[in-house]
Amino acid sequence: MNFLMDCNSLSITGMEDSFAVCFGKMEADELSEYVMLQADLTNSNELYLEVNDQSSSVYGGILKCDLHKDKVTFDLNEAAALELDLEDFPAQLSIKLSLESDEIEELSCALAEVVFENSDSFESHL
Repeated sequence: MNFLMDCNSLSITGMEDSFAVCFGKMEADELSEYVMLQADLTNSNELYLEVNDQSSSVYGGILKCDLHKDKVTFDLNEAAALELDLEDFPAQLSIKLSLESDEIEELSCALAEVVFENSDSFESHL
C-alpha cells in the first residue's frame, strides 16, 4: 500500500459536464488532506485523480476501485503511480472512511452510476 488517508468529510458534486467526489480529512475545521476523483461526463474514458494538490494529479490510470463500509481503495497502473510519486508498484490509494452510513450509500451510488458507469472496475462490498 502506497498512500493511506483518513476521510471524515465527503463532498459529491455534479456539474453540467463533470462529476467530482472529494474525500477529505478535516482537522480543526480545516482541510488537511484530500483525494479528489473527477469524471468528465463528455469523455467517459478520462478520470482525473488529484492527491492534496494539482501537482500530484493524473488523468486515467485507475485499474480498480473497491468500496467497503470502512474504506475505499484505488488500484493504479504504473504510469499513474509514477505521476503521483508513489514508489511501490503495484500502487494503491487506500482511504479509511469515517462517515455516516447514508454518506457511504450515496458514495456507492455516485461511484457505480456516474464515475465508473457500472463498469467492472468498480466493486461495492457493502
